[in-house]
Amino acid sequence: VIGNPDLKPEEANTTEIAFGILLSDKFNLVINGYMTNIKNKVELVKIGTNVFADNLNEINSLGFESELLFVHNNISSYLNFSYQYSTIVQVDNQNEDIFTKLYPPIMVKAGANYGIPKIFLNLNIEGQYIGARTASEQNIFAYDAIYKEEYFLDPYFLMNFTLSTQNLKLIRSKEMIFKLKIYNLLNTTYHYPGFKNFDIPGLNRYFTFSITQII
Repeated sequence: VIGNPDLKPEEANTTEIAFGILLSDKFNLVINGYMTNIKNKVELVKIGTNVFADNLNEINSLGFESELLFVHNNISSYLNFSYQYSTIVQVDNQNEDIFTKLYPPIMVKAGANYGIPKIFLNLNIEGQYIGARTASEQNIFAYDAIYKEEYFLDPYFLMNFTLSTQNLKLIRSKEMIFKLKIYNLLNTTYHYPGFKNFDIPGLNRYFTFSITQII
């Protein structure tokens, strides 16, 4: 990579607005919207066999996130949805619609928690859908150095399950918590965007077990 003494730092300005609505004594809705402008976006340019960093583009992003919460007796749950859309302004002032690299345009998350006080147990299950996302600029360059053709990491769905105790007091009337958590319950194969021609594989199904004594 050839150095660039005239390289300017990227600058980002964000405007955000959020509000919540109490739909009933059981349901609560939260909505958040934002607009971001990024100037002096740094891009890597091919010069012979070398790479040169330069300020080429400007990016405008719009997005929103909403979350619905539900609470009733021993049951609580949530549903979260987020979406972001980006437009890149190139040096020739031509607009091109793109998805922001590394970050998925669509994410959906949901979870539910159920407490069983009579037997001191608490059950929790959560899931998340992560949409397709563009690889890093560095990996795109390694994949196609001439045309810099983008490639995408596949979307995936993950589930986690947790079984834990609640209000279980065994020593000195202080709560002791036993917790078993299973990650990636469905053993989904997925990848995170990486660098240096390598995308990071996600972990297979695994579990953790812990014992916590409140003093």
